Amino acid sequence: MLEVPELVEKFQSSVVRIDTRGGDYGGGTGIIYSPQGLALTNCHVVAGATSLRVIVTNADGTKERLRAGVLGTAPDVDIAVVQFWGANYGNYVPAQLGSVNDIAEADKVVALGYPHPELTGANLIVT
Repeated sequence: MLEVPELVEKFQSSVVRIDTRGGDYGGGTGIIYSPQGLALTNCHVVAGATSLRVIVTNADGTKERLRAGVLGTAPDVDIAVVQFWGANYGNYVPAQLGSVNDIAEADKVVALGYPHPELTGANLIVT
């Protein structure tokens, strides 16, 4: 199993920060799953938002702030799909997603993203 610093290094270009206007939370985190700028996030992150921006870490380590839109939501399972557009369209770094069949009860889990400690009260790792 990879250690936390190795996981951050491996996935930092696949994690996006989502900033919202007009929504309930003000933003959150998404994970890129397509090189065309498609990311999964939680539905509550984008609920009620009138505009979205994402901050993407490109493969070369540079950051871009981009316009984004919600393609779809599934509130019953708290999932949403966001699309963003930028100079690297078609070349974003998708995370390699696993399967629930590859994990078991009591396995360690690491959450990478942009936490809102004022909401969670937690000390979390930011990518």
